[in-house]
Parts: sequence; structure tokens; C-alpha cells
Amino acid sequence: MSEHAPGRFAERRQATGSHYRFRAVPTIMAELERALLPSSLPVLPRATIAARYQAARDSAAAGGGWFDAIPLSDGTVALAVGDVAGCGVSAVAAMGRLRAVLGDQLAVRPDVTAALERADAYARRTPELLAATMVLAQLNPADGELRYVTCGSPPPLTVGATGGAWFLDATGAGPLGTGSELAVRTAQLGAGDFLLLCTDGLIQQPGSTVAVGMTELAMAAEAAATRPGQPGDLGHDDRRPGPDQLCRSTVELMSAGGFAADVTVLAVHVTAAPAAPLRLSLPAEEDSVLRVRRAFSRWLTQIDAAVEAGDDLMLAVVETVTNAVEHAYSRDRRGIVEFRATLGQDGTLECQVADHGRWQPPDPAAADRGHGLMVAGQVVDEILVSAQDRDDGGTGGAGGTVVTLRRRLGRPASISTDASQGQGRRPGVSFALAMDSEDGVPLASVSGA
Repeated sequence: MSEHAPGRFAERRQATGSHYRFRAVPTIMAELERALLPSSLPVLPRATIAARYQAARDSAAAGGGWFDAIPLSDGTVALAVGDVAGCGVSAVAAMGRLRAVLGDQLAVRPDVTAALERADAYARRTPELLAATMVLAQLNPADGELRYVTCGSPPPLTVGATGGAWFLDATGAGPLGTGSELAVRTAQLGAGDFLLLCTDGLIQQPGSTVAVGMTELAMAAEAAATRPGQPGDLGHDDRRPGPDQLCRSTVELMSAGGFAADVTVLAVHVTAAPAAPLRLSLPAEEDSVLRVRRAFSRWLTQIDAAVEAGDDLMLAVVETVTNAVEHAYSRDRRGIVEFRATLGQDGTLECQVADHGRWQPPDPAAADRGHGLMVAGQVVDEILVSAQDRDDGGTGGAGGTVVTLRRRLGRPASISTDASQGQGRRPGVSFALAMDSEDGVPLASVSGA
């Protein structure tokens, strides 16, 4: 080995170390973003929600974009999309703190004004959050009332149930921490309407203006909403896509080689009516377990429950119903098993399995049986076993048992930290307006996609 070999080895080792450190930065950023962004969105009776986060094409410009959807105690849901100024780990960390402040305030008081005032005061004390932009809305899915504030972000976009897309009026508030007035505006959504919130990264493209970007976004969203729904899309039917496809298609239509900044989109579809609660009353027989399974599977599809949650819930329900069938009644006295499933305003699914018998002592010979409730308890948030306050027809026995299962449902959000996945073909969306007159009558000629 020559006398210069150790030096060359040290140089190569130093260069290799720098290379790995450089490659590690995007990986750390991606992991941090995924950890701080919500991994799921609530499943609600009257509104279907989807979101998509797409990282900037340049990893050095990524970080700071975020979204959230929070069911509130008064039956409304808070919807937020925002972007923290700057990029990198500090921007992502600041985004996480801002989400925490908003979520904490909304949990105490379900009011967008109070939450924004708290977030604005926090931004003034936090240099990393100065000039953070966001749009915060509060939707009542029951009547379609929407209250919203735009803080330096594009105003909400509405896509009508019968066609057409239009932006709501901006509220005039500036970015957080700048001292601007946080005025609240109201709007009304109808059954079947889509609401779309986005960060300005979706409409700000090099060589274009914000006005052109907003026009293109409205046309892209309307085009995406008129495509037939695809099987597997949340909230879809045969005529229209669900909000997940609306997010995905809109981002794809607006992308041209990726985005210069992070892009965050959140879409809400206001449904005409919630799925009715599922109620069954069946004989305590083995065949009834299969009947409950089939009916519950169809009902989970109606409420657009995620596949993973549906599998867990099906396991819990089957185990609980099987327990009631096998243990609630003696061999010489058959009875019924009642099943009920409802989806609460906060996205909590509650299932109840009730019988009207007295559970039999376990069979010592069946040591591998009798663990159904323990298994069910592992896949739900809460399990409660209680006695019914009623008699069983004068026999002096217990009035039966009710097993209640509860689990907060969520749908997965689409989070892509790979900039290449956001690249698509942006259509040549052109728009032209010409003024003319004919026999003294002014005419406006509009052309474009």
C-alpha cells in the first residue's frame, strides 16, 4: 500500500459519510412529516372526508404543509388546511405545534373564532409560525352551515351537486401573527355538494398568476367531480366520485412535473342522509351468527368504513354474538339475540349485542373456548358488559346481558412524501375572455377548457 493510500481512504470515507448524511435528510423529513400529519380522517354520518398531501418536487423545499379534520362536541366538524413558512425540519416541527394548539382549543370550545385567536396569539410568540397561512372551517353536516376564516390561504372551493365550481368569498384575514382581523364568513352547502380546501402551493405555479391558478383549479375540480365514481373510492356512487378521487384527480390535473411547494388538499362530500342504524333480532342459533355477519358487512359498506377497521369490528361482533348464542340460554330454553349498530356524530361506532337469558357456567371440558369477549376487547376502544334491568317472564332469572363495543372510526389519509408521485400531465387549460358588441348589445365571448 502506498503512503498516500490512508489519505485517499480517509477522503473517500469522509465523502461517503457526507453522501449518506445527505441522503438521510429527505428520509428523516419524510418520517417526521408522516408522524406529525394525521394518519386518518374521521368517519361521520353526514359527511365523507378525504385528504391528500403531496411533497414538493424539490426535497429541500418540502415541509410545513398540513391538514386536519376534528369532530367537535356540538356535532360539527372542524376542517383545516395550512402551510408554515419556510421548509425543512423546523417548519415540520412548527406545523406539529400549531396543529396541537388548534386541536386543544377546539376540544375545549367548539368555535373557529376562539381557536383562531388562540393560534394567532401563539404564532405571535413563535418565530417559526409567523406568516403561517391557513383556512379553518366549521361545518355542520346536519344542515350544511359552514363558518370559515381564510388567513392568507385560498378561499374554500365548492363544487355543486348539479355541476359548477366556485370559490367562496375570502374573509380578508392575513397570515397568522400579522395582527389582521380574524373575520368569520358563513356559507351554505347542500346535500351532494363538495367542499375543497387547499394550500396555495396548488395554484401558484412558476410563470403564472394566482388568478389563473384559481381559475384552473375550479375547472380541474369540476372536471374531477364529473368523472364517474370508481369502485373502492370512499363515498362514491355510479354517477360521481368520492372525495378521495376528487382530491387525487384534482392534484393530478393541476400537476406539471410536480409542485414547487408542498400541496395539501382536503375534500368533504355532504351526504343526503346518514345510513340508518342496523337493528336485528334473531334466534339464538348458530345460523344467526352468519346472518349478523352478512348484514353488518353490508352496513359497514354503507358508512364507508375502512377495510382494516371493518375487519377488526367484524371479528369483535362475531365473537360477541357467538358468545351470546352459545352461553346465554340453556339447552331447554331457547331465546333471541338482538344486535344494534349506530354511527355517532363524532365518528364513534357503537355495537350492542343483547340477550334475555342467564349465561351458563363454562364447560370445564372446553378449555379452549370462552375467550370471545377477551378477543373482542383487543380490537375495539371500549367494551362494556352490563345486566339488563328487566325480568325474563317471571322465572326469577336475570334479565339478560348487554355487551357494548365502541370504536372511533377513521379513514386513511393519502400522504405522499415522494415528490415523483405527484407528477402528472397538466392539461393545456386555456381561458380567454373577449368583449364585443352586436347591434349595440354588449357580448362576452368565453373560450377555453
